[in-house]
Amino acid sequence: MKRKSLLFIFMVFLLSVTVISGEISLEEAVRTGLENNHELVQKYQELVNLERERASLEAGIDWTWKLGGDYGYASERIDTYGPIESGDNLVFTLEGGKITLKGLGINTRFSLADYEPFSFKNLDENYKFRLDISRRLFPLTPTTAERNLLQIENRISIAEQEMKEARIRKEIEWVSAYLNLLRLQERIQDAQTRYRLALENLASVELQAEMGEAGKEQLLAAQLAVKETELQEKQLLNTFLQARDSFILDTGIDGELLLTKDSDYLRGFLERADAIDIELGTEEIERLLRDNNLQLRQLKFSREYAEEELKWQEDEGKIKVDTFGNYNYDAGLPEEYRSYWELGVGVSYEFYDSGEQKLAVEGIEARIENLEREYAHTLERLKQELAAMYAQYRVDQMALEIRALGLERTRLQAALYKEQYDNGLISDNQYEELVLALRQAELDYKEALDKVRFDKLRIALFLGI
Repeated sequence: MKRKSLLFIFMVFLLSVTVISGEISLEEAVRTGLENNHELVQKYQELVNLERERASLEAGIDWTWKLGGDYGYASERIDTYGPIESGDNLVFTLEGGKITLKGLGINTRFSLADYEPFSFKNLDENYKFRLDISRRLFPLTPTTAERNLLQIENRISIAEQEMKEARIRKEIEWVSAYLNLLRLQERIQDAQTRYRLALENLASVELQAEMGEAGKEQLLAAQLAVKETELQEKQLLNTFLQARDSFILDTGIDGELLLTKDSDYLRGFLERADAIDIELGTEEIERLLRDNNLQLRQLKFSREYAEEELKWQEDEGKIKVDTFGNYNYDAGLPEEYRSYWELGVGVSYEFYDSGEQKLAVEGIEARIENLEREYAHTLERLKQELAAMYAQYRVDQMALEIRALGLERTRLQAALYKEQYDNGLISDNQYEELVLALRQAELDYKEALDKVRFDKLRIALFLGI
């Protein structure tokens, strides 16, 4: 049993050395995770897709051009200006147009005819040009493209903020996981010491039993202590390995993780956490929630957009006024008829639609009411979540105070027992047990401090500080 146990201790030692001599620091792990984490990559791709969708919308309101060609044969005919001989002809066309976000429509068409295909004769007499411009004067409601672009801009803004928050959340998770690995490593070292002390105590009791100075109950108690300390060590090691593997998987690092307290990045991160002030008034907390929470921001935009939709829909029932203009030039016509232009104003009013307009308005009004209720409900739910987070923060603060008092007491006891040890009043094993108790108190305090720090960080992220 002793050989097996010693081999296990040796394997743990090698593992510890391997981990500590690794090559990837916490800062490198975080940087790699921000680039490779599956969740973050997905969010980045969603943002890229939204950017692509916006580019597609913007392309749809820009100039479009089309080049075409037609070949045909026509019989002899007569038009306004005289007879036209039969024959084949070739027509080339160039068409372009765009509709601006403000609804200004521009369309143009240029055509060139070749009445003896591919001879390219008299081309200067056989071309046409047309330019059309249109614009609604009243009511000045946004175009479909303008509305779609407004929505996609909001989605991009939300996605960018989601990406930012996700990166911060992951950084908090990874630093917390890293500290947990450090604490587990310390606990494994203490468990190794307890196991060694239990083995030494068992050997001493066995010797006493052989001499008749220890009974069966003492021997069983010593054997039980060995088993329990060995089990604790193995459990801690398994927990450590699982936590380390999870950290490596989530960050996507390739190599051994360097576990060290001596990290500028870690110190800077914890200093920033300590500097965060979350002791805010009720009004300030609610203001931060309304301004920064993504769910509330999205609901607020949806409600404001629906209110604008209501105005636009109400405008649909009004008189519509449109203006238009065009210019035409045909080089094939007599000179006095070659060019002309036209300007005009059109007025229209749909006086009967079978109640469609009224139903559309009522539908939007109902949607606005639902959004207002959802906003109020979401705000109250978020307040409850935040209250629970603050309550846990207070509990963890109290636990930290208890651990601080316990640490101070253990240090006083350790100082007393150190004096007794120096005077030969207690054994080496007894003093080592006291040293372990001090290390345990220090570790308990550090873990309690970790909890308070990360409570603050999560609350700050929730509020968008």
